[in-house]
Amino acid sequence: MGSGTTLDDPVTKDQVPDLKASEHEINEYLNATHAYEVFSFLLKELMTKRPADPLQHMQDCLRISRPTGPLTVFLAGPPGLGRSELGAKLADIFGVTFISSGELLKEAGHQASSSSVMDDEVISSLVIKKTKEATDKLEGFILDGFPRTPAQAAYLKEAGVVPGHVILLKASLAFIETRNAMLADGELEGAQEDSSHLAARQRHFCSSVSPTFETYRDCLTIVDAEAPSEIVLAELAKVARRLPYSRGPRPL
Repeated sequence: MGSGTTLDDPVTKDQVPDLKASEHEINEYLNATHAYEVFSFLLKELMTKRPADPLQHMQDCLRISRPTGPLTVFLAGPPGLGRSELGAKLADIFGVTFISSGELLKEAGHQASSSSVMDDEVISSLVIKKTKEATDKLEGFILDGFPRTPAQAAYLKEAGVVPGHVILLKASLAFIETRNAMLADGELEGAQEDSSHLAARQRHFCSSVSPTFETYRDCLTIVDAEAPSEIVLAELAKVARRLPYSRGPRPL
């Protein structure tokens, strides 16, 4: 073994590296290897999951294809935009689980349209269970249409369900009404919605969007949904590919 690599042959004063002089190179290396993001991911894993064997869990985390952590995206936006279709396609692009809050409600025997007035704890428990199934296997997910209220966001936070990205689709009411009319005329594929029901859902969304997503402002990206669907999907994928912001220490 080389000099300075064993207890019997320790590092001498002449062999001690000058870390101050090498600070620039060290910082470049840490940034290039995304060390801050990896550290943030590992710390979050340990704090939220509290594994029985922390070292083994960290080793398992570092073996996944995305060592900065599985892709976790909350996809939100007003009703009537075809958000679920975009979310499913986004999940296919990255090979992660697509979780639709509306589908979970249907599977549980509830009407998806009633989700806005259902008990927040009931809906949250369904969503949390599904996200846990994915993250326990160190797999990512796209969560569609959730959370919808500040209470639901609080339940997710309490359960340790933290997104890497929150993407909010944005479109005018006129655009959504025109799109709904095109669905009714068969110009677009999909189910047309009763205009009065759609308007009521719009009002609920507009009244809750700001307080709900205030929690996620550090990882929130707004995407224009009035562009052609293929362009919107490409923009969603572009946002999802960004590394989540790390709160780890960085050089000044």
